[in-house]
Amino acid sequence: MEQTSLLDQLSDEQKKRLEDLKCEPNDLEECLSDADLEEFDDGQIPRDEAFQSTIIITNLPKVEERKLDKLKHVLAKTIRKVDGCGEEEPDIYMPINEEEGHTDGVAVVTFAKASHAAEALKVLDHYHFGKANVLRTFAIDHRDEVLACNDDGTMPEEDEGEESADHFQHGRLMAGYTLKDTRDWMSDKEWREMLAIRYEKQTEVSWYTHLDKRGPVIQYDGARERAQRKVWTDSNVAWSPRGTFLVTFHAPGVNLWGGENFEKKIQCEHARVRRVMFTNNERYLMTWNGTNPSHADLAAVRIFDLFTGECKRTMPLPELAAVADPIVPAEPAVSGPGAPVAAPRGRRTIPMYMWSPSGDYFAKRLDNGVMIYETPSMEMKEVLKYPGITAISWCPAKRDILAVWVPESANSPARFALLESKKKSPFKEIVAKNAFQIDNSRPADIYWHPQGDYVATNVLRVSKSGKTGNPLLEIFRLNEKSCPAEKIELKNRAVKAVHWEPHGNRLAVVNTSTEGRDPKIWFYEVKTTSTIVGAPATVEKVAEYSMTNYMHLFKWDTFGKYWVMWSESSGEIVFGCLTPENKVDIHNTDEHFMLNHVAWDPSGRYLLTAVTQNIFESAAGRGAV
Repeated sequence: MEQTSLLDQLSDEQKKRLEDLKCEPNDLEECLSDADLEEFDDGQIPRDEAFQSTIIITNLPKVEERKLDKLKHVLAKTIRKVDGCGEEEPDIYMPINEEEGHTDGVAVVTFAKASHAAEALKVLDHYHFGKANVLRTFAIDHRDEVLACNDDGTMPEEDEGEESADHFQHGRLMAGYTLKDTRDWMSDKEWREMLAIRYEKQTEVSWYTHLDKRGPVIQYDGARERAQRKVWTDSNVAWSPRGTFLVTFHAPGVNLWGGENFEKKIQCEHARVRRVMFTNNERYLMTWNGTNPSHADLAAVRIFDLFTGECKRTMPLPELAAVADPIVPAEPAVSGPGAPVAAPRGRRTIPMYMWSPSGDYFAKRLDNGVMIYETPSMEMKEVLKYPGITAISWCPAKRDILAVWVPESANSPARFALLESKKKSPFKEIVAKNAFQIDNSRPADIYWHPQGDYVATNVLRVSKSGKTGNPLLEIFRLNEKSCPAEKIELKNRAVKAVHWEPHGNRLAVVNTSTEGRDPKIWFYEVKTTSTIVGAPATVEKVAEYSMTNYMHLFKWDTFGKYWVMWSESSGEIVFGCLTPENKVDIHNTDEHFMLNHVAWDPSGRYLLTAVTQNIFESAAGRGAV
């Protein structure tokens, strides 16, 4: 953002204070592999607080203009019933769609105080407004989520109104950038997507649309850095979850870049970072320097507050991975139908902390339970006791639900549990299921619905003799009271993977024969037999597709319905669709020899396939040197 446009937004009092504090900023030392990082410049730009008291409410009834005043009155009455929203009448704006002749089911509501808006964000989200409408609420600063909403008000990310409002109330400062400054890409009139490509020693960020015959159009490629005989990145690059920042990796740390011209926004000092992990709301960043627990590095992991650029805590790497590696015996304990495919020996899963969807918590697995930390203090919140636990997994969106798996032992059955924390309260079990005759050589596979609507577990149920077994899928409906569950047993088959349709109630189960042949995709749908919440439901197989023997990789389009499957060995690619009537349509086949990377763009319009190789790999193979 230009400095003049930023100053125009300040009040006279703020301008006077800024003039009193005015000083020439010191240039930060660039992140070069042979230089040390300096501290951040003290000059900080105030956080953009223009809309701290305004929220957006979606999925309201669509009414004609003659009924608009009545709808506003009912909505205002509903809002005033919420504790903490004040007695003042909120300002409600509902635009009329001139082409359709009615409202679009969206309201922009402005409160007298930011605290009132924060409370409304929490309480009115998923509020039943009449019989047919379930409201969704968003901080107006999260307008990117509103644009991604479906007609029913669902969104691809969780609601973070509480967190955002808390930042507004406390007047936190951002480290040299404003929210408007990092979201210029949202105003692109051509609706293009942005793509980052790293090759040789070059990094290019380009716009892409199929309407431009030139192909990708470079927006920035590190030209400023090259002109100063510097490098934009020493090794890798990565996007933040919402595309606000591009992360570059350097020997002394990582830099976060954003804005139309990709200026440096934040500098995180941590030598030789190998991995970065953002919270979903991009409030916190966790970095890991590549050391393992045996090195006893007390600062292997650092956590940064991206609103201030401050390192909030340093921590050692956890000793255990979130999911235990499978036990591979010399001879499989289970053979014949349903026998699991042996896991490869060698490299183990890297232990790491795991962020909750809201960013309020992060967790690590222990031998006898789970240790939960909370933000912003970064201190331990509680320890959940589960002796023998072998897997933990967070729900990806909406709610802070943690799944845990404890294998069967001589004295107790296998146990799957879901625990939830609301408003920073202690975690409590909302689901607890016991299972008997389960193969203990590997933890249960846990498959979350991308929007947090369902979770599925896959285990191998063995016979009483322990020599044969069949996969058992159990599906939990998280949006309903008591989280009811349905089971699917796949006889004489082996489950390779389960993929939930991102915005739907269908799932694809990739499976083969017990010998690893005859690959198929079985499509299932979770069908509720009644409109009453908590009513019995069935999981019905609705479609099937047979693949070639060398094809077993599958990925849904970003918004569902369409999908792609491919083979890395042959390079064959198949584009398909599961219609609303549950019919499988194959739209196209193609080929990309030796491909090893497949990704949909966030809009679901484009699919990228690539052959990638680490810069230090030898010509003989892909193993990193």
